[in-house]
Amino acid sequence: MPKSSKWLWVAGVLLSALAGFFAGGYLQRNDLLQSMQEQMKDMQAKEQKIKLLEEQLAKVQHDTADSGKQIADLKSQLEENQKELAATQQKLAGAAKEAERLAAARVAAAQAARPAPRQPDPPAPARTVARAADPIPPAAKPAPARRGGEPGTYETVRATTVHEEPVNSSKVVSQIDKGTTINVVRSSGEWLEVRSKHGNPPGFVRRADVILVSRAN
Repeated sequence: MPKSSKWLWVAGVLLSALAGFFAGGYLQRNDLLQSMQEQMKDMQAKEQKIKLLEEQLAKVQHDTADSGKQIADLKSQLEENQKELAATQQKLAGAAKEAERLAAARVAAAQAARPAPRQPDPPAPARTVARAADPIPPAAKPAPARRGGEPGTYETVRATTVHEEPVNSSKVVSQIDKGTTINVVRSSGEWLEVRSKHGNPPGFVRRADVILVSRAN
């Protein structure tokens, strides 16, 4: 492989690697990559031209040994193209260094922006004081006896109605004002059965509407 071809192969590998790095970079890297690609194309064109000149030189040397002037011209052109190729290679090397610098700067910026690892909290000191015993819950308050359903004398705490049956939808047989004393003979759930001592019809009142005054003997 000619020396110039080796340089072209190395440059191609370097350009491919840099192209992968610059694929997601900033605008500055994209401009640099475009410049390197243009230089690569120029170098390929010069390499092709050098190869053609070498072939022509070999043919001239083989066919016309006495064409010294033509050989000299071809050698001159070959040397000129080799100089241009060397200059292009130097530019490509400079672009590679710039790419490395940008990559290092990006890594440094990412590390600087990364938050420092959080230090673990120190272990809490062991407790030496025993935990106080749970307080004894207060005893449940007994239900007030005055709201009981046992037979006896009751007094209405609000105006209420006397129903024919122990349900709200039953017929209302009378109305009782607040503070009225009534006689309860038995309870039925939330209802109390009342009997009037004054000839009023019996019925049921809601337990919540009365309070016990005295129990029956």
